[in-house]
Amino acid sequence: MKNHYARKKRQLKSLIKKLLFLLSDIQNKNLIFLTARKIRQLITSISFRIPYKLNTKQMRVTALLLGMGIGATKAQSFLTPVISPFGLSGEFETSEIQSFGDLDGDGDQDVLTIVFQTNPETILFNYKENTGLPIAPDFTTDSQTNVFGLNDSLDSPEFLTLVDIDNDGDLDILTAVSYTGSIKFYQNTGTVNAPTFTEPIVNPFGIEPVASGNQFINFGDIDNDGDLDMISSVFFFTEGQAKLFFSENIGTAESPQFTPRIENFFALDPAVIAPLEVAVQNYLADVDNDGDLDLMVSGYYNEYKYYENIGNPQSPQFTTPTNNPFGFSGADEEVLIGGFVDIDSDGDMDFITSDYYGVYKFYEQITFDGIESTFTNEQINIYPSPTTGIVNLDLENKEFEVEIFDVIGKSVSISKNIKTLDLSKLPKGTYILKITIKNEGHIVQKIIKI
Repeated sequence: MKNHYARKKRQLKSLIKKLLFLLSDIQNKNLIFLTARKIRQLITSISFRIPYKLNTKQMRVTALLLGMGIGATKAQSFLTPVISPFGLSGEFETSEIQSFGDLDGDGDQDVLTIVFQTNPETILFNYKENTGLPIAPDFTTDSQTNVFGLNDSLDSPEFLTLVDIDNDGDLDILTAVSYTGSIKFYQNTGTVNAPTFTEPIVNPFGIEPVASGNQFINFGDIDNDGDLDMISSVFFFTEGQAKLFFSENIGTAESPQFTPRIENFFALDPAVIAPLEVAVQNYLADVDNDGDLDLMVSGYYNEYKYYENIGNPQSPQFTTPTNNPFGFSGADEEVLIGGFVDIDSDGDMDFITSDYYGVYKFYEQITFDGIESTFTNEQINIYPSPTTGIVNLDLENKEFEVEIFDVIGKSVSISKNIKTLDLSKLPKGTYILKITIKNEGHIVQKIIKI
């Protein structure tokens, strides 16, 4: 438990430092709000007493946060999906199994994928470095194979997860091997800035393999005891159905040991995922920013199912699932591989997927009350963002109105049928564009003014 507290104290210091930076430019009020709420949740979760090593300015901010009221969690809203965001694309025009994480320790989210090449036929780890900024990712540089000691071609597809499973401060790799369901652990023996992965250990930490099926694994401190537990979703070939399981970590944060798979956990009805076919990925994240972990699953040709955690960090309880939440849809896609990640460092969890052909989709979450898209039109192009002032709209032969909001919901501009918007007189910060198209509905898009 001592290490658990020490880790959370380090997180607290980091968040306070981030908040002090944000307070120097109060334009981003939404991110200030979210960072402050995270600090308060962290303080509450460990009954924190301010350590004497915090400097005077940090102590003043912490004392303020201990006394400040945090409002109710806002409703989640995700923007119309962006295709090939930030330069992310399937270079091999085939499925990419991806996981996001800061692999090089520079403060932004990189991507590690497993790709299937057809000429020659190989399965390889592929690294896409984020060369942009934490708030403006850029994946346009060439990706790399044979990096970090991951040099060998794989025998079969592996569903990967980047996670610090041994609590040593760097990201390790755990994969579930397709068709066999065995688990591989690639330990990071390098550093936060320069990872090096060992040869894999098969079925580590007491994790059960699956005799015949596809297994996805995900990790999170679901019972708030300071170590990472595991959620697995398995499609059993012999039974022809999918199931969800929970495995508690009964070891330590540094030396995990997982219990056998448990069904019917935390009031979750296992029958509700039965329609999902062939492969079932699970996504574990605090989607609604209320301090506990929610759960979502998706299938090969099918819908998303979202289970909100209405319990608390110590005692999870999942609701009956919502189908295709937040406007997510996989009806026209094959192999829904994705994950929740705060890709733009704005304090909430966005959602990124890729399909069988390596096409990426980015659903950006905005923690913003009042408006959300009523239809999807991926042919509308709104650019550039970030912008220094000018924003262009590609809307041919349409009558439309554009209303611009700041992050606290105040309307700052309204225009009609103007395809070139001038934001140069607005302060730097984040803005929401609501574009209402006559007889069609409206879409919502975030723009960053720099």
